[in-house]
Amino acid sequence: MKISRLQTRSFSTVFLIEMWERFGYYGMAALLVLFMVNRLGFADSHANLTWGRVSRRSSMRRLR
Repeated sequence: MKISRLQTRSFSTVFLIEMWERFGYYGMAALLVLFMVNRLGFADSHANLTWGRVSRRSSMRRLR
């Protein structure tokens, strides 16, 4: 089976876009939790639980 350069390049592009999206999502999640701890005075566990609830609610909303 011969794979063309176009297929390889397309796969690389899609892979890099997906990785960049995940990096952005998890990076913003970490910054939001850090903001809640440092600026809003949340305990670390409370900030993580709050982010978990928000994340779960938004993912459940997409399923409907």
